[in-house]
Order: sequence, then C-alpha cells, then structure tokens
Amino acid sequence: MKALDRIMRSVHEVLKRGEIGSGSPQALRPDDHVVGEITDDRMKRLFTACQKLAIDMGKLSKLSRLHPEAKDDPTFAKRFFEIFRQFTIFNAIYADALNEEFDLYGKPWIGLRNGWTVVWNEEKKMARAIQQVKLSQSTPRGVRIPTTIIDKHREWSRIGSPKRKNPLELIN
Repeated sequence: MKALDRIMRSVHEVLKRGEIGSGSPQALRPDDHVVGEITDDRMKRLFTACQKLAIDMGKLSKLSRLHPEAKDDPTFAKRFFEIFRQFTIFNAIYADALNEEFDLYGKPWIGLRNGWTVVWNEEKKMARAIQQVKLSQSTPRGVRIPTTIIDKHREWSRIGSPKRKNPLELIN
C-alpha cells in the first residue's frame, strides 16, 4: 500500500499546491471546434504537471539515446517508470475531468489551444499521429511501455458516455 499512498499524496499535492502554467502554446486551427475555457485551477495544475512529466520523460529518453548503457541501470528504469506512471495517472484524471466538464465523450481528439481554450477535432489521423509522437519522444530505447495501459486509458476515456448509467460496469 506504500505505492498507493505515495500516488494519492502526489495527486493531492498537485491539486492543492501545484504550479499553474500558461496552458497550451498552440494556436487554434481552422478545423477546431471550441467548447469553452478551463477556469478551474485544479485542472490547470494537472495539465501543467502532465506537461512537466512529459518533458522529464523526454529528457530521460534523450539520455538513454546518448548513453545506451543507461537503460540497463535499474535506477534509470525505476525513475522512468515512476514518471511514466505519474504521467499516466495525472493525464487520465485530467482527461476524464475535461470530458466530464465539457461533455467531450466520444470525440476523436480533444485538446487545448491558446492557453486554456478547450477544443475538439474530427481528424482521427491527427490523434493517432500525436499519440505516436508522444510515445516515440518519451520512450527510451529498450524500454517497453505496456500498451495495455494506453489501451485501457482509451477505453476509460469513453466510459462516462451519457448512454451508460454506471461507468463502473465496464471495469471488471
């Protein structure tokens, strides 16, 4: 239970005292559908934490490419998976809150533009390409990310659909 306590503490710390960044630097695209603005500081803190964790994963990935022997170091692998686990958890909480707040369940791609502007986009190819880029940039060579985590996250992002009364029915 030490791991669960540590995870819960880190989520609590981010929600209470986490830094709030400036949001997304990406400009609106012509095919984006704007649905609103994020005003909740907790969601801003989660997004900022996810950005920082993604940067940390990228740094570790670059380190593993420059020093291939690093991937054999148990400390390196443990650090990478701690960051990856935290990113996965924070991102899942953030995505679920965003889906719930703006009723975005079932949209092919959701994201932020111009700071805290929430958008969705119909371009499925874009969603797949972004996922591949994220994985290729953040995964050190020789370190395999369990795809079941990614697949489960995709499934869980659709759980709260208005057609389903109880989302817990899917988790068995």
